[in-house]
Amino acid sequence: MKHFLQLFLFIALFALNSCKSSEKIQSTNGSPAVSRQDFIAWDSSQYGDAKAVLLNESLDFRKKGVPRPVWKKYVDDDSSVWGTTVEDKMLFLSEMSPNDTFSRIEYPYPRDVRWDLMTKCDMWLYSLDEQGNIREKKLRKNEMIRERLNDSTGSVRLNIQEPLKGKILLRKYTMLYPYYTQDGDHNRKLILTKIKPFIIQRDIPLLSGTYHLLLPVLVSSEYDLKQFGEGELNIQHTFSEESYGAYTTTPHDLGGGKGVHRYTSVVGSKYMAENITITVSNVMPLAEGSQAKPLSIEIIRSDEK
Repeated sequence: MKHFLQLFLFIALFALNSCKSSEKIQSTNGSPAVSRQDFIAWDSSQYGDAKAVLLNESLDFRKKGVPRPVWKKYVDDDSSVWGTTVEDKMLFLSEMSPNDTFSRIEYPYPRDVRWDLMTKCDMWLYSLDEQGNIREKKLRKNEMIRERLNDSTGSVRLNIQEPLKGKILLRKYTMLYPYYTQDGDHNRKLILTKIKPFIIQRDIPLLSGTYHLLLPVLVSSEYDLKQFGEGELNIQHTFSEESYGAYTTTPHDLGGGKGVHRYTSVVGSKYMAENITITVSNVMPLAEGSQAKPLSIEIIRSDEK
């Protein structure tokens, strides 16, 4: 009986500790994700009634390989995709409400995909304690609600029950898009699937943004960037040889009526790419009620201008 009580107490203490917040003082080793400078009280006259400020945003868009095809409706052994990796840092200037869109992530999530195209999503919350130390807490799964809004859109929103004003949210997430479109059942062309525009101007101020697009030369020769909305973008072009892990699936007949087994392997694949880096700073939201298009970038075919 004594050993049973000891085991029960151990399990209870373990469960209690598992429920505790993962909050800790941020390590100063290396480059800190958030600095004290990020917590400066922003001049409300400069940002009006903005509920938050996007301190910085970095986006990387490039060709990647995944172990199996993303689309259900295409019988295709190629599993190349466009991978978009985003990291951003947001300072809350007021308390969040359920109607706020700036704190939600929306992304394409069509019906005919094999899995959720948001393949990775991590978030951290930072605050200052009374001693001026930066405290870091990684959000748990139940503090981020991932859901399908409709037949084409997925969403990640916050489910935090603590005050957010004056705190900083750091987000790192990755989304996938198909790499090819299809022309018939067997003829595949090197054509970009329609990519959602990269929206730069949103309903909160953006202080600094960097957008890196890595396009194979075979693609960039047929496509151009088109700017929508008003704003000054700094766009730089360079060329480089790039590589990525290309997955190939080979059917193998097991014989004796046992069916077919598919083997998937990954090999290094190289290609020439055009590196496009877009930087922007101090992008303010459109005025309330404005019908103007927000500042954004879209990749379009050269003959569709």
